[in-house]
Amino acid sequence: MRSGHSQSASRTNLYGLAGFQYCDLLLDLGAQEDVQERAEKGLEIATKIHLIRDIALYHLSIGRSYLVGAAINGNLNFTRANEHLGLAVEELRRAGQLVDLPRGLLARAELRLLIKDLHGAENDLEESLDICSTSALRLLEAETHLGYTRLHLADGNSAASAAYLDRAHTLIEQTGYHRRTRDLADLKAALAS
Repeated sequence: MRSGHSQSASRTNLYGLAGFQYCDLLLDLGAQEDVQERAEKGLEIATKIHLIRDIALYHLSIGRSYLVGAAINGNLNFTRANEHLGLAVEELRRAGQLVDLPRGLLARAELRLLIKDLHGAENDLEESLDICSTSALRLLEAETHLGYTRLHLADGNSAASAAYLDRAHTLIEQTGYHRRTRDLADLKAALAS
């Protein structure tokens, strides 16, 4: 079944921002192997024709796929995820893509939380929130508040976690961004325990 799906997927591979968005959806569905395959192929093409933004987004997809894969498999070796997420943030900065930079910062903050680099995660979240607030990126702002919730949970600060969770919930309700409803429920449960 996998090989049939893979053949079909390779014929309909999307590139650029649409490819990144599709990979993002596939990651939510747990298809990190498909994401790696698609993003590595896209990265190869984008590198050949020097599309900096696309290179950054493919590194982001690959890094996130390694992050998801390591978390699912219980493998705590995040070296490949760290490498690609670092390149993604660097390339997004180089491309001047402030609209996309929070995506890279949020993914790297997630990784940093997993490796217990709370200070690094906080720096990434702070930069993401600054960009989102000044650029009216409300969906990414909601995700940043979810990231802060996780950060403060990891740090043992339940009051701050609850405050950020409330902010995320408000933004999700205001924008109709119900793709993160499950995250809200999971974090609410984590706060209650």
